Amino acid sequence: MTESEGELFDLFGLKRENVLQKRIEEIFPKEMADFKKEMYERALNGESLTYEAELNGIPFLTAIGPIYKDGTVSEAYGFCVDLSERVAVETQLAESEQRFRSLMDHNIDPLFSLDLDGKFTTVNKACTVLTGYSETELLNMTFDPFMMPERKAIAIDQFNDALKGNSKMHEARIRH
Repeated sequence: MTESEGELFDLFGLKRENVLQKRIEEIFPKEMADFKKEMYERALNGESLTYEAELNGIPFLTAIGPIYKDGTVSEAYGFCVDLSERVAVETQLAESEQRFRSLMDHNIDPLFSLDLDGKFTTVNKACTVLTGYSETELLNMTFDPFMMPERKAIAIDQFNDALKGNSKMHEARIRH
């Protein structure tokens, strides 16, 4: 290690004075050191690459590449970016999706979502029971064919009203 600086390096618990002029295997745990050594060897052979890893509980993205002098690789560079915030957001999103899926899957009432054209984008089991169509079939349909002819115009008006942000409860009769 010939240079070292940055907040992420400090977050790893590494101090500049303890890593300069040290070999990778003297700085990092064995498995990480073996992996980093392989990556740097590839960079010293002219390859530029990136990878994601974790050290001391901190997820990070690393970019490594060759540095050329007089047309020959003379050394390799590497820099890291902290991915903690991205990982936290991804975790929250996954938890939110799991709660949503649980609500959808276990609700006895028909729940669905539609895109701007009225095509189903999400349906639950109760929708399949109510309509007589499978989930796959419903996801390839719009709500329009289910409307009773005498209620179709009202349903379309209600849908357009919902698109404007005016959501309300509506009673509907549909075709099975």
